[in-house]
Amino acid sequence: MREVTIGGERVNIVASPITPWIYEGEFDGEDMLAALTGLVSKKSEPKLFVIAKMAYAMARCARYPATFPDFATWLTSIGGWDSSDVELTQAVIFEAMKGCFPGKAGLVSAAEERVKADAVRASAELELPRDGEARGPVAD
Repeated sequence: MREVTIGGERVNIVASPITPWIYEGEFDGEDMLAALTGLVSKKSEPKLFVIAKMAYAMARCARYPATFPDFATWLTSIGGWDSSDVELTQAVIFEAMKGCFPGKAGLVSAAEERVKADAVRASAELELPRDGEARGPVAD
């Protein structure tokens, strides 16, 4: 289980063997594992809200079997979804991979650490002014 921030709200998400079942039931038979493997292999472009749908299924899984609102109600209650939030997208994908493919958890953890290290390196190379615009490499 991990805690993520979505729309300013802290949300617990967890992937388990029932997460794809929840996803399929909520989203008219859509296959979460196919969407996930497509994202990871980069063989398909993410469809609108696919990451948000995964986050929803994992948030619902974290509270299972307690009642949980439908997707639209949940999304509205947390203040919406920012599809440009790379850190959130990565957290959702990594949690889904760990929970849905537990035999590959070690590989997923290693990939997650590489992504974090790359992000730290990239941010150290950029000077980020207050407006969030990158100005280029920092002079030595």
